[in-house]
Amino acid sequence: LDIIVAQEPAAIPDNIARYKLLRWGEKNLSNVRIAPPQQGGMADSTLASLCSIVQIIPAADGGNDMVVPETVLGSQRHIPSLSHKGILGWQTDTLEIESLMLGNPLSFPIPPLVGVKVTGKPRKGVGFTDLALTIMLLLQRHEAKGKIVEFFGSGLDAFSAADRAAIAQMAHHHEGVLTTLFPIDATTITHLRQTKTPPHTVALVEAYAKAQGLWREGWPHESAQDPTYNTVIELGLDTIRAVVGYGGMAGTVIQLSEAASYFTKNNPPQTAEGDPLATIRHGDVLLAQLGSETTPPHPTEMIIAGLVAREARKNGLKLKPWVRATMPPLPTRLAAYMKKAGLLDDLDALGFRQSAAAAKSQEPLPFAAPIQKALQENKLTLCSVGTDDDVFDGPLQEACKIHVLASPATVIVYAIAGNVAQDVFLKPIGLNAEGKPINIRDLWPGVADVLALTEDTPPHLLTESRPDDIFRAQPDWQAITAPTSTDALWKELAPVVIRPPLLESFAPEQPKKENIHNARILAILENDVQAGWIQADLFHPPAIAPTGNYEQMLQGALQNAALKNAMVEDPAAVGVTKHHPSGLTMPYAEAISRYQREKTPMVLVAGHNLGGGRGQEWGAKTLRYLGVRAVIAQSYDPAFRHNLVRVGILPLQLKSTLSLADLNLTGTETLNLIGIPDLGAPPGEIMVTLEGHEDIERYMLHCRLDTPEEHAMFNQGSLWATTARSLIPVAV
Repeated sequence: LDIIVAQEPAAIPDNIARYKLLRWGEKNLSNVRIAPPQQGGMADSTLASLCSIVQIIPAADGGNDMVVPETVLGSQRHIPSLSHKGILGWQTDTLEIESLMLGNPLSFPIPPLVGVKVTGKPRKGVGFTDLALTIMLLLQRHEAKGKIVEFFGSGLDAFSAADRAAIAQMAHHHEGVLTTLFPIDATTITHLRQTKTPPHTVALVEAYAKAQGLWREGWPHESAQDPTYNTVIELGLDTIRAVVGYGGMAGTVIQLSEAASYFTKNNPPQTAEGDPLATIRHGDVLLAQLGSETTPPHPTEMIIAGLVAREARKNGLKLKPWVRATMPPLPTRLAAYMKKAGLLDDLDALGFRQSAAAAKSQEPLPFAAPIQKALQENKLTLCSVGTDDDVFDGPLQEACKIHVLASPATVIVYAIAGNVAQDVFLKPIGLNAEGKPINIRDLWPGVADVLALTEDTPPHLLTESRPDDIFRAQPDWQAITAPTSTDALWKELAPVVIRPPLLESFAPEQPKKENIHNARILAILENDVQAGWIQADLFHPPAIAPTGNYEQMLQGALQNAALKNAMVEDPAAVGVTKHHPSGLTMPYAEAISRYQREKTPMVLVAGHNLGGGRGQEWGAKTLRYLGVRAVIAQSYDPAFRHNLVRVGILPLQLKSTLSLADLNLTGTETLNLIGIPDLGAPPGEIMVTLEGHEDIERYMLHCRLDTPEEHAMFNQGSLWATTARSLIPVAV
């Protein structure tokens, strides 16, 4: 288990209780490594430092050691980027990782496989962003969400290790791809050598890949290696042009040469030239951002952007006065490299200055009343441009109807032009000091200019951490001490971290499962309820800070404004439900407390796709802590359903012939769930009886304990009970 603490060293005093828990685990648990707080956080540290593509498993009986390919699971969203080294890795939640740590097997249905065959070479002037946006569009069109995507073909020679990592990350984050996989080839070996991987490890990786058929041969032999996939996407690199993402990553990919006409066609101006609104023009760029807090820009493209800024500075070009330029802090190595080359000074001179605080502290522009009215009536469309969809929220972004995703250099060009309705591809974007028109080609660096800056250090190394960097002991971290005994540890960590009831002692015998009688409905929720709406709101102000104190987390449970409860007549009501049989509307916490005093089981009812988004493990834990015994939904997010089983909640699903509307639920009903003790091997069914004022209705529901392992875990009570009882024979 590798744990990366993403905060900076200055965060240690504010997180001392959590860090004491980590230090205790580091000293008392085997196979645990912790990367201490370090400048730059997760995005700046290389996850590739954690794994070596292949792993040697020592023989236990004196025989031959075994070499196996490495697989990585992690809760951090950058995990899929490891595929640039030929490693199969995907993001999962902390409950999945906890389950694996406790010795449980990983089991899930194998998703469909999508192959992307890459051929040809990129045209001159086509950069990484153009390539990435085109690939994301292809993945959208072929509905790759939830699938595994593998790249193959001779065109992969044009992809650097940094390109592969960024494409894998974008495919996961923006298109919902489970994970991607790039082959092990000469690019992989070059990358390992450049990152100072020990020579014997490099040799082992190459020899193993070739022996196991995992090595990508170069052209012309590659045509014989075409694997079989559920779907194959053809990508000819020579067909790609310079593009922008109109409407962000989820929008439409438009060639840069057609971006202005596309904007005007889809957003026709509503005002004349002489109109008072001409002070702010239709299509004006209010916000231009390089990078984001979560995703650093591509290093090569940032160097190109720095060179574009240098030429713009030489020609006396400036950003339009209404453009707010922001640039969150770059990865430490990239920032140091660009500073040494003077490129940060060039960006700074234009207005792109590294500052997280400045980027967050957006002040609204002093829009005149006619402009405010035009914005409200959608007669005026203002825009933002950036290298990522993660643009800082704020008044400026709220005023922007369209977000255009582009390469860092193109972002700068748009910021100088000041308007996306302007044809920046063909027409001048400004005038130099002598009044000469300056076009985009006058600013764009040649290949030789970029190579002159990067000949000593390949750009992808500018965001890499050496393996000995990330786990290097730091004095501040080593100074943190924790008690040896667990009892003393819990006392010292309170109240920030307290022992949750799910970890309390378990009886040696498996509990007898019983039917659920006389249950009440806690809430009737609509379709597409996010897991994060159930838990305390960690992501939107006024947010509750993540904590190890489950009691504090429960204080904000079910309080999200997006959570609509059909049992409550007022659609604007937040954080309330109806208690029955009293019929009183009250806060969830009060209703739950009453049900618990009355020893009344609680059931949650929801529509389609329950539990998507972030916070799936805490959403499931929250329902368990609140006392919910079962959930009835029309469908589930797969991970959330699995987490309900892990925490001991029974997931039930309406049959396809039955909708939530067909049940005509009001919340006044009493529910009985019959057949729980008799559940056999999956698939199983449970009968629900709905007792109203005058009659009783009965329906058969799918029991979503989908595997024998899930069935056994539910019978034990939870993931933790299963593990605890499995250890009893070992202890005896």
